Amino acid sequence: MKKALILSTALLCGVAANAAGRADSLLQAVEYSNSGLWLMADAVFDNVAIDQWRLPLGYTAVNGSYNRRERDYSWQGSASTYTHYRSSTLCGGAAYSNGKRRNMPWCETTDPELLYPYLLADTVGGDLNSEIYTFSGSYADHSDRWAWGASLAYKATLEYRSVDPRPRNVAGCLDASAAIAYRLFDNYWLGGDLTFRRYTQSNDIEFKSEMGIDKIYHLTGPESHYARFAGVGLSTHYRGYRYGGGLTLYPASGRGFFIRAATSRFSFDNIITDLNKLPMASATHYTFEAMASYLHPGEGFFWGANARLQTARRHGTENIFGDASSGVYPQIGSLQMYSHNSTTLSASVLGGICSGRSQLWLRLTPGYSYESTAYRSPRYYQSRRSFTPRAELSWSDRMVPCWLFMARAAYERTPLYSHVYSMRAGAAYMLGQRLGLSVDGCTDFMPSGRKNYTISLGLIF
Repeated sequence: MKKALILSTALLCGVAANAAGRADSLLQAVEYSNSGLWLMADAVFDNVAIDQWRLPLGYTAVNGSYNRRERDYSWQGSASTYTHYRSSTLCGGAAYSNGKRRNMPWCETTDPELLYPYLLADTVGGDLNSEIYTFSGSYADHSDRWAWGASLAYKATLEYRSVDPRPRNVAGCLDASAAIAYRLFDNYWLGGDLTFRRYTQSNDIEFKSEMGIDKIYHLTGPESHYARFAGVGLSTHYRGYRYGGGLTLYPASGRGFFIRAATSRFSFDNIITDLNKLPMASATHYTFEAMASYLHPGEGFFWGANARLQTARRHGTENIFGDASSGVYPQIGSLQMYSHNSTTLSASVLGGICSGRSQLWLRLTPGYSYESTAYRSPRYYQSRRSFTPRAELSWSDRMVPCWLFMARAAYERTPLYSHVYSMRAGAAYMLGQRLGLSVDGCTDFMPSGRKNYTISLGLIF
């Protein structure tokens, strides 16, 4: 069972006036953006030219929140602005987060979900202190028939530990996008966008104990590591680039069909800095995402429905090196050893009611997922199919003018149904936390899984 608690407060300021009537209108705009309808079609606003119609009014907000999930925790402070000036829209934001990730086994690398399977690991692990800085800004404008926009964002992460082993990870992620849209049939905007990402990370591990050091492993798969470099290379570096593009269909009235399709390619290199910047491995990750929604806003009753598809394919290549000469390992070949494929399908229905200053909505989201992981030698294959239902209930109330209270609860069973097929041959089960059995050609049926609860409370004034 997993439980999560999120507490947040926000100070909301009118851009042009402080009158109670305008502040109340600003709260209505923020409340509408959290009504659940925009959550059903959030992918269309990845196009920065379309994002200028996300809210009818501008606002500036200062937020503070505390998040706790199992034993992990973090607190965050942020400020954001969304401003309309004539036909232009300007957005900006900055945030700082400080927290701790508890008991990180077999992983000393930041952003493991982005860089798997090539992670730096040891047998000790421990808690990781984390600090995250984010900055973002965007500009969009439009004419009668055309709309355009661009955005830029940067995220810096620092993670460290004050006891052995002592990793110090510094990661930077730069994202940029440019978009354009054309108005069709007076009711729909058809848009296209291009995205770019540059990602870097440096890992440095130190040992200060007089009792010696623990062995460091360079993981290459679910149950494997690069044995030749085990115990050496305490400093590694990741460098990656992502290129992507998407198409968007958006109804100018805010009612109708919302459609979004996007694809991207991300590739990165895993470099052992200590060994004269040895390029140990590289990976390439392809994604495709599609969403189709229909939204029906209303003053008394509103509803919406959507369907989503997400597919991903990742291949990992390990380089082969000859004997070192003057500290340099010559590369003599490469082998594609790792592959991971995944597909996720989900559908959502949402219904809500508005009564005076109060709003209540319920969203149901069943989801199906399939993923497979394979490694050539030592031989490893695992596939998994699962069904995950999710229910979300939200209530908000403008109790007094200029005050907005929001409460949201979510329940998720992960997974309700799961079928795992696993195959191994002569491999040591290093991570010890994967599903499946250690017998070649076995299947494992799981009728139930974890229950996740999320509760969030917010106050905007």
